[in-house]
Amino acid sequence: MNRALKLVYFVIPDPRNASLGQRIRFMRKSLGWTQEDLRKKTGVHTSVLTRLERDKTSPRQAPRILGRVLPALRAKFKQAFPETNGDPFDFVYPPTSFGGWLRNLRARRGLRLRELAAALGVKPFTVIRYERNETRPDPAVQTRLKRAFRLNGELDKALRLKTDKRRL
Repeated sequence: MNRALKLVYFVIPDPRNASLGQRIRFMRKSLGWTQEDLRKKTGVHTSVLTRLERDKTSPRQAPRILGRVLPALRAKFKQAFPETNGDPFDFVYPPTSFGGWLRNLRARRGLRLRELAAALGVKPFTVIRYERNETRPDPAVQTRLKRAFRLNGELDKALRLKTDKRRL
């Protein structure tokens, strides 16, 4: 039986229409890395990376996973995301509202939803509601957020960002 190997090259489709998973895969392959290489650099299990590249990752898990993967892929970020001006976290989770800012913070720190909830002294569902812009943290939670993450004026700026008035 004669079997020939077929070389397959991954070419990113139109970047404006490519999914996040396709872009992550493109960056990884552009660096010449296998999923095992990326696993060694990030500590994220190969099965989780596979789900991320196939766009099968839960939105609740995504910030924590991307918080570990994006820094490793930063070298190819501009090529895979030509419409952005540099910061991968601001592109994936734009801090245009308080919820977006909080999700961006969680991704940058690589935190699980439960870890952030524990640091704030609230239930995980409350953090989900913050990230969806359904509610805002009360002053006591804001103080814990400032202390836990050593935020000076960043939190105040984030609280002034626009919100969806229909949800508050």
